[in-house]
Amino acid sequence: LANWLDRTLIRNDIAFHVSGLTGLAWAPRGVFVELVMNGEFVGNYYLCEQIKVDKNRVNIQEMKAEDSEGEALTGGYLVELDTSFDELNKFHSAVRDLPYMFKSPEDEVLTPVQFSWFENYINSFERALYDDASFIREDWLEMIDLSSFADWWFIHQLCGNPEVALPKSSYMHKDRGGKLTAGPVWDFDFSFCAGYDIS
Repeated sequence: LANWLDRTLIRNDIAFHVSGLTGLAWAPRGVFVELVMNGEFVGNYYLCEQIKVDKNRVNIQEMKAEDSEGEALTGGYLVELDTSFDELNKFHSAVRDLPYMFKSPEDEVLTPVQFSWFENYINSFERALYDDASFIREDWLEMIDLSSFADWWFIHQLCGNPEVALPKSSYMHKDRGGKLTAGPVWDFDFSFCAGYDIS
């Protein structure tokens, strides 16, 4: 990470550390490096783990193209919400018009059946959350890991990250047979800024 908006160079590192203190399953780890090319100093960078499905990172079931029915179809999915909306496989949610982009299954694996299943899951969740009767019945709680969303939101509030309101660089995942889970956190170079309201 170039941390190009962050003159302190430490915002991502602090936010990832705070995330590691919560109940979220995983947060990227990194080290600071000074890059020298051909004897010339070209900057300070944050060399860190990328977000991906892996037993040591986002530890969910890695899907195959043949996972097209039953419990196999329920996960694992890793998605990013980002207004850049620049991935091949993407959709806007039905109620809130949020920009979802698939990170896993990857483009060459993801099938139309998997795409549709996950899109329907998100749309069903939003409808349950924004319908008064469903909200009161708490139908939406059957679909999300509430503690992960609370921890994820706490980190963004504590670190003052205004990008979640756009949204930018916001990740969620869903394991096979599990609920939609918030995280991991990512991209805090624009955080800790006074005067930004992220509510």
